[in-house]
Order: sequence, then structure tokens, then C-alpha cells
Amino acid sequence: MPAPPTILMIDDNPADCRLVKEMFAESEAQVDFHSVGDGPKAFDFLSKSRGYANAPTPNLVVVDLNLPILGGKKILNLIKTDPRWKSIPVVVLSSSSLQEDIDECLELGAERYFTKPATVEDYLRVISEIDQLLKQLG
Repeated sequence: MPAPPTILMIDDNPADCRLVKEMFAESEAQVDFHSVGDGPKAFDFLSKSRGYANAPTPNLVVVDLNLPILGGKKILNLIKTDPRWKSIPVVVLSSSSLQEDIDECLELGAERYFTKPATVEDYLRVISEIDQLLKQLG
């Protein structure tokens, strides 16, 4: 049986990270879930440095827009312009529903943009769409 896909979530709200992890478990999607709270830690994870030497390479990155130090759009842009990581699909999961944020993230290379859901049912729908994306990407 192949190893489950690895997801790296970049969000400064531990409760959101925990909720997404729980939603993946509830949906029965098989994933290896990791989370970090800011951009510098995300790039340490991706480059396997500063305590992340054994970090797996993610099959998908989920990023929030509203982050300390480096904003989500900057993180998205850095991932998509770095030859080491540009092939990793990035999904935005943010509280912002502004059309300009959605358009800009898609232009920067995000695979999908989701507004953070308000209900468990809506979270499960988002998780299902992310799981389908992982299956499509192979």
C-alpha cells in the first residue's frame, strides 16, 4: 500500500490546524498531516533545516493568508517561484472572501482557494475537495 500523501498546513491558529487535521480523520482521507505557524517555519520544513531535517516533502501545502512575519501571498509566491518547490500544489484556506484575494492567489499559482468554513459540514466539503485534488494529482 502506498504511503499516504503528506500535507503541510501553514496557519498561525493552532485551533484551525487541529480542526483541519480532525476533519481529515473524520473524512477517512488518509494523509500524513503536518502544520507550522508561520512562513519561516514553513521554509525550514520545506528545506529540511532547523529542526526539520527529517521532514517529509509535502504533496500539498495548505496556507492561510493572514500570517505573522510573511503573509500567505508572499509564501505562495516564494513556493511557486523556487525551483525546489514550484511543483508542490498549494491550496489557500483563508478567512478572506475578497475576490481580489482569490484572483491574486490563483494568479500566483494556487490550485484552489477556499474560504474557511463556518460549519463542520462545510469543513468536510472542503476536506473532500482537497482529498479529490490529491487523488487527481496522483
